[in-house]
Amino acid sequence: MASLPLKFSGSMSRWFLVDAVVDGRDDDLILFLRVVSRDGAEFRLGLPVTLKGRVREVIHAPFRPVALFLEPAQEGASPTLVRHRVRGLSAARAYLLMGLRVWHYWKRMTPSDRQRLNLRWPGMMLRLEHSNNLVGRLRYHYPDLGYQEWIDRCESVTPDSLVRLSRMSLPADFAIHVVVGQSRASLGMGSVDARTWSESDFAVQVQITQSSLHRVTGGDRIALSFLDGNQPDTNSFDQPGCSGGEQWICFCQPGIQFEPWMLAWFAYDASLSRYNLVYSDHDVIDASGVRSQPCFKPDWSPELATVTGYMGQAFWIKAGLWRKLSRETQSGSAYSIFMSAARLTTTEKVGHIPAILWHARKESGDGYARPGVQEVQEQISLGATAASVTSDCRGHLRVRYKVPEPEPMVSIIIPTRNLLNMLQPCVESVLARTTWPNYEVIVVDNQSDCADTLAYMQTLRTRDRVRVLSYDHPFNFAAIQNYAVKESKGELICLLNNDTEVITPEWLDEMAGRLSQPDVGIVGARLLYGDGRLQHAGDVLGAGGCASHLHGPIAGDDPGYMNRAVLPQDLSAVTAACLLVRKSLYEEIGGFDADNLPVAFNDVDFCLRVRQAGYRVVYTPYAELFHYESVSRGSDNNPEKQARALREAQYMRRTWPEVIANDPFYNPNLNQGRADLRLGRVRNVLPPWER
Repeated sequence: MASLPLKFSGSMSRWFLVDAVVDGRDDDLILFLRVVSRDGAEFRLGLPVTLKGRVREVIHAPFRPVALFLEPAQEGASPTLVRHRVRGLSAARAYLLMGLRVWHYWKRMTPSDRQRLNLRWPGMMLRLEHSNNLVGRLRYHYPDLGYQEWIDRCESVTPDSLVRLSRMSLPADFAIHVVVGQSRASLGMGSVDARTWSESDFAVQVQITQSSLHRVTGGDRIALSFLDGNQPDTNSFDQPGCSGGEQWICFCQPGIQFEPWMLAWFAYDASLSRYNLVYSDHDVIDASGVRSQPCFKPDWSPELATVTGYMGQAFWIKAGLWRKLSRETQSGSAYSIFMSAARLTTTEKVGHIPAILWHARKESGDGYARPGVQEVQEQISLGATAASVTSDCRGHLRVRYKVPEPEPMVSIIIPTRNLLNMLQPCVESVLARTTWPNYEVIVVDNQSDCADTLAYMQTLRTRDRVRVLSYDHPFNFAAIQNYAVKESKGELICLLNNDTEVITPEWLDEMAGRLSQPDVGIVGARLLYGDGRLQHAGDVLGAGGCASHLHGPIAGDDPGYMNRAVLPQDLSAVTAACLLVRKSLYEEIGGFDADNLPVAFNDVDFCLRVRQAGYRVVYTPYAELFHYESVSRGSDNNPEKQARALREAQYMRRTWPEVIANDPFYNPNLNQGRADLRLGRVRNVLPPWER
C-alpha cells in the first residue's frame, strides 16, 4: 500500500493544518492520515477529501508529531501527491479555522439538516472539534465506517432519543398485532415486553400462532396474546381494547428480534397512515448481541422484490388488507404474503421505513424472505405478462418475460459527429450480434466533417436495416434524439450512444421482455468500461451531486451492495447511453427537454417524467454492453461548457428538488457524499418523535 510522507513547514505542534492536493481515481482519494510521535506511538484518522482531491484539515494530535503520512484506505490504491503544506497552529488559530468551516456549512444547510446533524447554534460552537469533524465527513471522499462505528455515530435512535421518548406522551389509541408465521418455536418477547408506558391509552395486542395457549400481560398498557391454531383470529383485531387508531398487523417469522422502540415508531409516524403495507431495514444479530450485515433497502421495487424477497421476514400490513388475503396465503411464507398483499394494493401504498426496526438471528440466515422458483412462478403467473423463472449464472433467480408476437420493430438511434473509431464498432456490433429479428438502425449525423467517417456513413446507406439521417444544426443531444424519434418507424425506441458495443446478443430480447410489462415505461442496460469495470447499473439523484451512476466504478464481477449491481430493479433513472422505451410513451411525455437540458441530465429528466406519469423505470443486468462514457461529447473543460453544465444542474435542482433530496431507491442511511452504496457517515434519519 502506498504511503506518502508529508513534510513539515516550520515547527510542529499538536495543532496543525494539512493543506494538500492529491491526484487519483475514485478509491485513490479515500485517505487516512498516520501521525507518528518521537517514541514511535501512532494514531490514524480519516481525512475528508473533496471531489477534486483537495485536503484542508485542522488536526489535533494527542502528542507532538515527528512524522506524517497519507495512506490510502483501499488495497491497491495509488494516489499521487501533487503538492502539500503542513504547518503548526496555535490553539486559537485552529479554533478560528474550524469555526469558519462549521459556519460555512451551517449557513447553507436547511433547518431539517441542522436538526438531523445536531448542529444547533450556539451549541455547535461549544463543541467545535466535534462539529468540525462532523461537517468534514460530508466531503465527497472519506474512509468507510465499520458497522459498529456506524451504529454509534449514525443510527436513527440514539440514547438521547430514547430519553426524549420516555418523557413524551403517546398519541391517540394505536393498535398493532404480531402474527408469527409457520411457528414451531416461540417468539422472543423480551423486546416487546420491555416496552412500558405510563399512558393507559396505548393498547397493543400480540397474536402468536402456535400449538398452545399462553397469556402474558404487560400491565394495563400492553396485552400479549398467544392464540391456538394455525390461523390468527382476524375478528379480534377490532376488539374494543384496540380501537380508535390504526389497525396494523405485524407479520414475522420465528426468531425475529424487534427493536424496543419499534412500536413507538409506528405510534408517532403519522406518514405511515397513507400506506397499506410497510417494511423496514434490518440487520443480523448473533447470540452475543453483535450486529452485522445491515440491509439498507430501497423503497418499493417490485422488480427486485420478485427475485430476492428483500423486504424481509418481518413487515406490517393494515388489517383490512390482511383480510383480503386468502386463508391459504395467510398461512404461507413471508414472501407469498407480502407479494400477494402488494398485488392487492397500489405501488404508492407500499411504504418503507429507512431504519432498522428488527434483527434476524444469525443462525437463521440473513433475514430475507427468499423465494423458491415455484413461489416466484406463482407470483408472476398473476401478472399480465407471461414469463418463466430460471437461475442465472450467479445463482440468482431470473424472470424471463415473453415478448409479444410478432416482435415489434425496434428503432435503434445512434447520434454521431465524426469519431469513426467509435461509430463503426458500435454499428457493426449491433448488426453482427443482435438476435432480435425486427429492428432498424438510424445513424444521425450531426455535422460530421471527417472524410473517413463520411465515407463509412455512405456505405451504411447501402446496408439492410440501416438508415442515415442528417441533423445540420449545432450539437443539442436532446433535440437530436427528438428529431430521430420523429423519423423512426419502430414501435419501440432504443437510444444508443455511438461509444457503445454490444456484449450480450440477447440484449434487445431482454429489454423488450421487461418493457412488455404494462406498468414499465423505460428499461436500461448494464454498461461496462472497456477495462471491464462497471460503468452503469442505474442512476441515483442527490448522492454525490445532481445525478450520478449507482455504485460508482466497481469491478465487473463485483455484485455490489445487496447484489444490486447484478439484479433487476426499479430505479429513478437510467442512462440514455442504452435505453428502451415505447415510441408512443416517448411522444406522450414530450421527449427530451431540448430547451433546458440540451446536453446533460436530459435522460434523467425524461425518466423522472415517465415515473411521474405512473410508469416504472427498470434496470436489467442481463442486457450488457461496453460504454466509453462521453467520448463523443467530450468533457466540460472550457468556460462556455462549464456555464452550460451549471445551468443544466440548476434547472434539475429547481425542477426535481424532492427526488434530489430523497431518491426513493437510494437509502438515506447510505453514503450521501457519493452514490457508492457504502455506509453513511452522518446521521441522516431522525425517528418520528424528533421531527
